[in-house]
Amino acid sequence: MPIEIAKLNYVYKRDTPLASQALFNMDLQIADGELVGIIGRTGSGKSTLIQHLNGLLAPTSGTVIVDEIVVQGTSAGKANRDVRSKFQILRERVGIVFQYPEHQLFEETVYDDIAYGPRNLGLTATETKERVLQAMDMVGIDAEKIAQRSPLHLSGGQKRRVALAGVLAMRPRKLILDEPTAGLDPRGREQLLKLLQRLHREWNLTIVMVSHHMDEVARMASRLVLLDRGKVALQGRPEEVFVQTEKIAQLGMDIPFCVKLMHRLKELGWPVNSGIFENEAVVEEILRVVQASKDNEWVRHSRNGPEGRASC
Repeated sequence: MPIEIAKLNYVYKRDTPLASQALFNMDLQIADGELVGIIGRTGSGKSTLIQHLNGLLAPTSGTVIVDEIVVQGTSAGKANRDVRSKFQILRERVGIVFQYPEHQLFEETVYDDIAYGPRNLGLTATETKERVLQAMDMVGIDAEKIAQRSPLHLSGGQKRRVALAGVLAMRPRKLILDEPTAGLDPRGREQLLKLLQRLHREWNLTIVMVSHHMDEVARMASRLVLLDRGKVALQGRPEEVFVQTEKIAQLGMDIPFCVKLMHRLKELGWPVNSGIFENEAVVEEILRVVQASKDNEWVRHSRNGPEGRASC
């Protein structure tokens, strides 16, 4: 079932002199099976928003609906017994992986860390083992080599996979990730992004990914939601959002380098597809256009003409 957010407001430290509103009358829908990228400056409300999706925060006012579970704001600003029971269901259905999730690893072995969630669901040892091994396989962990090792002695990339496996072992219907590639080296980032694409494709998971890396969300997401000061400022397919360069700049954001390059080539007269976001695809597109030109007259013009002297 889809995620529906209507008139959502959230105030930190409500009814105190330090009250600060983080979300303002927000409306947002996320369809089943979507991979949505949430972007925006620090303090724009991204983390506050996603914490409403699995019950870590309750709305100050407004409504959050996830899998037909309806959570509404309470006049007292506190979750009552009915709301808390809904939160428990949400946390079983919506997995959330916070920034630097490896800091949350605490069990003596990798196996026990991944098994922590299923055990708390009351599953049998056999059911728990099945889930743990499946989750380890999905994230590319060799159970024979790593299962009995301490998670604290693994590499950063391996720790990130263990933390993700712990969430997947809960069999969530939706997966929320807050800056999933933060702190990883380029190889680790690429491996994790490919893993998320595989999970989205093979498990048909709805994935919501918060990221500051514009290049990553551009290539991963089918839809982007740009937040500004607790409100939805822009949303749409990546090519629809990133074409609005002036507005994005006004909101203090940047566009991916590949998008900048393709837009600049388009301005210089190159007949390229400016809706491409992956490095390899950009190179292939440039080569395709060059090879398709019989006399390359437009290439010479773009290089030698008045506009061609400007750098991309």
